[in-house]
Amino acid sequence: MKTLYLSLALCLAGCAEKIPLNQIDSNIKPYIDMWHQDAINTLGHDIPIEFIQIMLTSDLQALGEDGHCYPDIGNYNVIHLDVAWWQTAGDSQRQLVVYHELGHCVLGRVHNNNLIMAEIHTPNGIIFEPEPVSIMYYEAIIPDDYWEQHKTQLLIEYFSGER
Repeated sequence: MKTLYLSLALCLAGCAEKIPLNQIDSNIKPYIDMWHQDAINTLGHDIPIEFIQIMLTSDLQALGEDGHCYPDIGNYNVIHLDVAWWQTAGDSQRQLVVYHELGHCVLGRVHNNNLIMAEIHTPNGIIFEPEPVSIMYYEAIIPDDYWEQHKTQLLIEYFSGER
């Protein structure tokens, strides 16, 4: 929380124009690198991430959220990810929550709560379950098997808004 206040104070006391500032926790950096690569693979070009601070924090526990985007705090976007959740989350869930919050803060995306009946291949056969059509689903939770089987379509919808 101190970092958020420091960032806000520096921005309010500082300049009228934005100074490129990216402060990204080293634990989160690999997921940012994946985000850039997925943007390139999906769109054919990168999308810059500028004026952002992304950190692990404990201030989300009371809200019951794994991550939260605070847009335009002192001319910067701030993303908080819950540290307790981060320590127990699997790799794909970390990726999805980081992407979800970047969707809000960088891409300007809102929640897409649409569901489809999806065919999911499991070790026990094929099942049909309602699944999100977007990484921007309000819970930011997509089962690992569904993510792996539908990653390309989900990334196209995410980066371009197309289904």
